[in-house]
Amino acid sequence: MKNSWKWIGVMIFCCLFFLSFTGKTVLEDEVKAFPEEELESTALKELELYVKELFIEGNLEKLEQFRISRTVEWETADQWAMDSPYFAHFDSYPEYQFWSNGVILLQVDLNGDGKEDFMEYLPETGRDLMLIYDYCPDSFVIYLSNEKGDYTITYYHPNFATNCHYNDSVSVIYYQNAYFLIFEKSDFDNYEMEIYQVEEGILTEQLILRWEYGEVLATTLFCTEEQKEMADLFCKEAEQYYRERGNSSLFQGNQEKSVARGSEEHLLLKELEVEANRKENWKWKDRYEETYERSCFFTSGYAVGSSAQMVFQSDLDQDGEMELYAKKVLPFNIKVNGNYYYKTGELYENGKYEGKTGLKYALLKDGNLTNFESLCGLDLWSEDYMPYMFWVEGEEGEVITYVKYYDEYYKKSLLEGYRIKEGSYEKVLSVLYQPELLFTRKYEKKTEEEKENVLTYMVYLQRIAKEKYVVTAYPKIYGLEKDLEKKLNRELEQYIKERDAYSEYLIESYILSATKKQVVFNYIAYGSRRGDILKLNFMVDLETGKIQKLENEEADLYYQEKGW
Repeated sequence: MKNSWKWIGVMIFCCLFFLSFTGKTVLEDEVKAFPEEELESTALKELELYVKELFIEGNLEKLEQFRISRTVEWETADQWAMDSPYFAHFDSYPEYQFWSNGVILLQVDLNGDGKEDFMEYLPETGRDLMLIYDYCPDSFVIYLSNEKGDYTITYYHPNFATNCHYNDSVSVIYYQNAYFLIFEKSDFDNYEMEIYQVEEGILTEQLILRWEYGEVLATTLFCTEEQKEMADLFCKEAEQYYRERGNSSLFQGNQEKSVARGSEEHLLLKELEVEANRKENWKWKDRYEETYERSCFFTSGYAVGSSAQMVFQSDLDQDGEMELYAKKVLPFNIKVNGNYYYKTGELYENGKYEGKTGLKYALLKDGNLTNFESLCGLDLWSEDYMPYMFWVEGEEGEVITYVKYYDEYYKKSLLEGYRIKEGSYEKVLSVLYQPELLFTRKYEKKTEEEKENVLTYMVYLQRIAKEKYVVTAYPKIYGLEKDLEKKLNRELEQYIKERDAYSEYLIESYILSATKKQVVFNYIAYGSRRGDILKLNFMVDLETGKIQKLENEEADLYYQEKGW
């Protein structure tokens, strides 16, 4: 299949067009070649070619050898809060924000001077989580160290544009003597890599590589004579079997009998699964803490849901006795401080599937919980694929269990059939699904004027607890000349206080625009009494410290589109 994928890579095509706006050059191009002037950096050009090759071959993990960044833990960030005023806002981050669903902090030497520099990125998480984030959403900051051991802000963007989310990979790699910040995103429809070249502490070039998955190609890798008809069906219906993601009737086999919600069997399986999870949590907790050196409370989620279609009876191993089981597509979760759930995968292959959605099931045999490996020796979590769903069909007097898998990028999918009997299994069918790859590319570079106008200050919300469950927050600006900075922050706090007639329990602050000369805020505070809402639009002059109130219509004129 490797050669055929290379052939597909050669045949991939896209459209080329040019668009010019605000002094920037934006390119969408084809795969084949690009003129010398398209990419400012030779290193970026080489990285693009290398990533394309790795993706087509399915070897993106080779990029790991070039990664030089480290994800920062809570204890480290807490120490920074005491050591530097630039990091003071870290002190108010709850511990769980430094997991996969919160602030992303990277520690990395960005200029080769042997001193650690820092990157801070807060993905946009939605209005319901603004309470726990003491920072404006989609903010990105680079802190560069200096010879004195201090840090200066060299790059700040309050509305950083990226299509990536909190559970996507963010890292820095050093390739061809250049530094690149990389965001990686993969799901069932596409894989995307956003690459930013970092020079002297600022982002200078952006390259977005995107592969959309088109028509699905199915290949029967193996099947017995008895399974040829099913293999033909799975190939003919490739789109349906490849793209189906839920617990639909597609994955209820003719040998599976639904168990009614609230029935004796349903309640028994639920009770046993809950009890097993309590014990399993401690095992996963110890293993995760040892691997990642983080404290956590682990929960795997539950396969037994409220829906009757989640629980089934079937004679999986053909011994004349019905097995009871529940199956569900779930993220594998971590629960931290009893507050929020975060995605993680099984800890196979050194966390290879962390952050991935996969199969969760509870299987009961002879009154005891078991799994496929104990039942027949089948390890569903293979080296190259993760299980997504299974179902059971009766064919020619035999019972066949089908399992659907994906690779870690949700690109390839494998559908396999197993005959389970007498404590062992036999593979009877294997169908590989590979979608056609439709490649697009977007390149953009900053002009010299834009590089000069990069922001070297940052803004965040400083939260202050008034009493239990009641907080208030004031915008803070850091990175300006010290006397002006103190004056501005004092004026900002006073401005909010003068308009605050009640205690707030939820504060949102969005930066509508930010330049070297001014910041325009949208500030909303919800009172402890129903209906109490404080809404403010105001502009802060960063040269004089003057604060000017803006009406909604005026504020809208200052709205700044997301960018980098």
